[in-house]
Amino acid sequence: MDKSTVEAISQVDIFLRNSMLLFDDLAATIREKTLRDNLSDLLPPERGYWINPGSSEGYGRFIFDHDGRFRFAYMLLKTGDSLLKGSASFKAICGQLDRDPVFPMILVAGTLEPRDPSQFRTTDGWYRKNAIHNTILLGGFSANTNLPAPAEYRMRSVIAFDLGVEVDARYCQKSRFQIWPLEEIPDSKVLGGVADQILAL
Repeated sequence: MDKSTVEAISQVDIFLRNSMLLFDDLAATIREKTLRDNLSDLLPPERGYWINPGSSEGYGRFIFDHDGRFRFAYMLLKTGDSLLKGSASFKAICGQLDRDPVFPMILVAGTLEPRDPSQFRTTDGWYRKNAIHNTILLGGFSANTNLPAPAEYRMRSVIAFDLGVEVDARYCQKSRFQIWPLEEIPDSKVLGGVADQILAL
């Protein structure tokens, strides 16, 4: 293997490690800022980059109950192949945000409001994970819902939707969230500001 190939692989490895550490730091910063408050994990922080035959994906996700509200953080480095194939809306959002849909390199975070909070707390984790996907239009909600149009998506702006009562009680009915490009979160000071915004939503 030639030197340039080894260097390229080394740079990718460094980037992936740093991205995972960034997500760990975000979860730790949120825990630190809520140390005296009631915070419980609904989906403990998980992150990684997986490569399987014919597919790859890289993300971090975290859902927690703080101060009586469900909040989430979702770092998306590489969109999973199956999700990408099934979501024209997400591709449109990436076009609006000027991001590559395969490698979006974004942090999405905010609140989730399920129709039945008690069921959301106790239901299978699969539903909570899909609540995140549907929030950023990676999911399979029908076209007649009240999801925001891709043109309404903006970096660092609060985006909100209300699906009404048609949604399964185990998903989120409402959500308020923001999107940040990962390259604009270079250090712990900026990360602390992002954590503050997540907790203020």
